[in-house]
Amino acid sequence: MVSRSASKKDRQQSTPPREGARREDSPPSEQAKTEEERMVREAYQELCRELNMDSATCEVAWKSYEAIRQNYTLEVRTSFVGDAPSA
Repeated sequence: MVSRSASKKDRQQSTPPREGARREDSPPSEQAKTEEERMVREAYQELCRELNMDSATCEVAWKSYEAIRQNYTLEVRTSFVGDAPSA
């Protein structure tokens, strides 16, 4: 019987990525999105600590945020009513 050890590539393909882990072969836009999501989550967790929220409430609110984020986007306006038009 011949024993063959798995190559690094074989091990990488058979091991599922950790949740939240970035894949090296991901497109740059996907990696940036993942980094942005991580930063938003960290800012949210810091806010929960500052507000002295319990962990269950923080988790429920985060899940609500994620559900809303799937259906809505926030658009930023660069001009406001009453602003003088730029020449």
